[in-house]
Amino acid sequence: QSTNLASERLNLTHMYRPPGGPSAPVQSQVEATFPWMYAQVLAGRMYVNSTLDDLPAEAAVDRKALERIGVKSNVGLPLTVGGGPPVGALTFNTVREHRFWTEAIVHRLQLVAQIFANALARKIADAEAQLTESLAQAQGELAALQAKCTDLADQYLRAKADAENARRRAEEDVAKARKFGIESFAESLLPVADSLEAGLAIQGASLEQVREGAEATLRQLTAALERNKVVAINPPAGEAFNPHLHQAISMVPSEQAANTVVSVLQKGYAIADRI
Repeated sequence: QSTNLASERLNLTHMYRPPGGPSAPVQSQVEATFPWMYAQVLAGRMYVNSTLDDLPAEAAVDRKALERIGVKSNVGLPLTVGGGPPVGALTFNTVREHRFWTEAIVHRLQLVAQIFANALARKIADAEAQLTESLAQAQGELAALQAKCTDLADQYLRAKADAENARRRAEEDVAKARKFGIESFAESLLPVADSLEAGLAIQGASLEQVREGAEATLRQLTAALERNKVVAINPPAGEAFNPHLHQAISMVPSEQAANTVVSVLQKGYAIADRI
């Protein structure tokens, strides 16, 4: 039989023989072992041989092979459906005696062959339909995977572009912060500078006026520092010494409790949480 409806090759798939009968030919050697009969069946032609003498001269190779396995007479029927190419072949051989194949017997064998042909054609068609369905499903899955791959590649490119833009913006922000980081602090100090210049511009100011101006300017400076989170560290006498905020210069005798601040030599400052 063939493996599909459009095949131009036939393979030996089934063989029945009585116990002790001749051995079957090797499947891969059928075309070489019976070249003439193979060609007849493949061309859709039936052959009927009551004796091997009925074989034509060009079937010499076939005759030798049949004699070797003990065949006396044979009939070969191509299995065709609707005038299409053969989907297989059905052969009958006698090994005990010669058989005269009457027209009635051949007709019955043709009916049997047609039943086999229809069944084999349906089997092949079902197999091809299943293969077509599986192929369509595989193609659909492949198309879905290709679409997903394309989508993932697009997402990757978008994410890469977003990351590159974010990195560039971050670098720009860092550069601006380095360049203009003290802009707010400078703006807070400008009024202090203006006050100092205004105080220096006063001619003949009294000591009291100079003091009042200096105190006002100091308040401005202190407020400017505090707005920028610069806070003075100026512990009063008697406050517990904190090594995280204070730096001791020396230890002196005092009536205060131990490990307390006696006096401040120089104030410290903290920017946020940094001393």
